[in-house]
Amino acid sequence: MMRQYVDIVNEVSSANIRKLNSFSFISDGVRWHRSAQSKRWCEHYSIELCEWPGYSPDCNAIELVWNIIKQKTYNKNAKSQRELENAVDEACNELSLNIVQKCNKKTQTVYQHIVSL
Repeated sequence: MMRQYVDIVNEVSSANIRKLNSFSFISDGVRWHRSAQSKRWCEHYSIELCEWPGYSPDCNAIELVWNIIKQKTYNKNAKSQRELENAVDEACNELSLNIVQKCNKKTQTVYQHIVSL
């Protein structure tokens, strides 16, 4: 898995990394993100490796959005997978851009707080 991870990251990003002056790679602490091979890859491209808590929903806007979707679907009492899928679709369609932007803004505030520590 570790080798696959580095191969995928390299394939997807190596061409773009060369174009950047500065780059940070945020790792959530999963074993293959912390592997010697991953660290060597970051060193090769002069990438700063930032360790991130494994589960930090307040630092990830999509986690906040998923939480809203979960809240909207929780009381639907879906009796089948299809009903659950429909409830999730409905909750997603009800999400406004304003709500998503608020989630993003909240994570930016958290980032600023973390950086100031």
